[in-house]
Amino acid sequence: MDQGKTESRKDTATDLCPLDCPIHKTRRPAWIAIGWLTAAVSSLYISDIPYDFGEELCGVWGCFPPLQSLIAMHAFWLIALLALVWVVHFRSSRFLRPLAAAFLAVGCFGAFGLAGKDLIRWCQSVSVEDQQYWPKRVGYILATSTDLPFVELAISGLIGLRVGSQLGSGESGGCKNESEAS
Repeated sequence: MDQGKTESRKDTATDLCPLDCPIHKTRRPAWIAIGWLTAAVSSLYISDIPYDFGEELCGVWGCFPPLQSLIAMHAFWLIALLALVWVVHFRSSRFLRPLAAAFLAVGCFGAFGLAGKDLIRWCQSVSVEDQQYWPKRVGYILATSTDLPFVELAISGLIGLRVGSQLGSGESGGCKNESEAS
């Protein structure tokens, strides 16, 4: 008799939740949002790691600020943008592909424009022998431009396009019953 009750509980536990399930409406998104927020804020603490690379990362292309600070800011932007991609995926994946494509386009064109504009000025200010370091200068510009997260936009766009192509255009990313209801 107890075995029959546990089997029926197992059956109801594996059934899909209804569309208006209060757990999925409130708890799950709240915990996931807290997780994303914790990850974003925690990434900023990378800058507190006590290590100094010194002046070994300087050259004709420029001198890097503390690498911990650069890594912290890039990680923060990437987590924040991926959280936005996740929210769009969770709410309605049909908007995920256009958003991801926009992220990818803005990220690539922005990085290309930023690097190109700086490279033109930089090549005019250095000698012809030093112009061979232009790839390092491009890397330097993209690494130190933490106010304009073009690289992170492009990465988030690629990930969003990958997730969006796996989902298909008709699904939504929320509760499991949403795809069956439509």
